[in-house]
Amino acid sequence: MAREINNRPRTKSYGAELMNPHSPTPLAYSVADACRALSLGKTRIYQLINEGKLQSRKVGKRRLIPAESLRRLIAGEV
Repeated sequence: MAREINNRPRTKSYGAELMNPHSPTPLAYSVADACRALSLGKTRIYQLINEGKLQSRKVGKRRLIPAESLRRLIAGEV
């Protein structure tokens, strides 16, 4: 049985797509998905956004983080 996170079955590894250049990746991540991908808390994600180290866009009420911004942060380019 799949482990559940936030009452949803866990069906994929969120950090894996950032590390595997051959897997299809989303264009942007929600804050919750970015937390899982980076193993960071929501507060730290918002701190990185406020510090300018992580880009984000508002789409309606949602805040999305471009995948490229996550890659740059992990690569230490920020």
